[in-house]
Amino acid sequence: MPIRDRIIWGNSNPFSDPRLAGLDQVVRDIDSLLGPDTIVLTVQNGLPWWYFQKLGGQYDNQRLQSLDPSGVLTRHIDPGRIIGCVVYPAAAATAPGVIHHVEGDRFPIGELDGKETARVKELHDVFVKAGLRSMVLPDIRSEIWLKAWAIFRSTRSRR
Repeated sequence: MPIRDRIIWGNSNPFSDPRLAGLDQVVRDIDSLLGPDTIVLTVQNGLPWWYFQKLGGQYDNQRLQSLDPSGVLTRHIDPGRIIGCVVYPAAAATAPGVIHHVEGDRFPIGELDGKETARVKELHDVFVKAGLRSMVLPDIRSEIWLKAWAIFRSTRSRR
């Protein structure tokens, strides 16, 4: 089955913002969307709820209660399905249903345990064939912090 038929895309809002109404119900019903090989691709713009999943060490599989207060994400989405992605493009909603791409085309991706699997390589190829820049990283969490640092530095330099 082509990889495009095995991916559920989730951005950082519906899958990690606990303030969104109905999140618990959406995630409880996610099983009906998941086939045996379905990938859950979280496109992050911030710290993800899965941060400690498959991390190893003393904090392995700890739940970030601020991002998954009821535990519904942790209970219903197997971390083995997740591929992390850090989003660099900037976009703006200019009208209802209209998104204006401002800049950027970089989408680094990685397995939560850092392995370079066939599915993450295949996903990388999909991004590249679509004209986007992507790389498979051995530590997707470091990229999350790198982007956070870049945002912090850019906001500090504008003062």
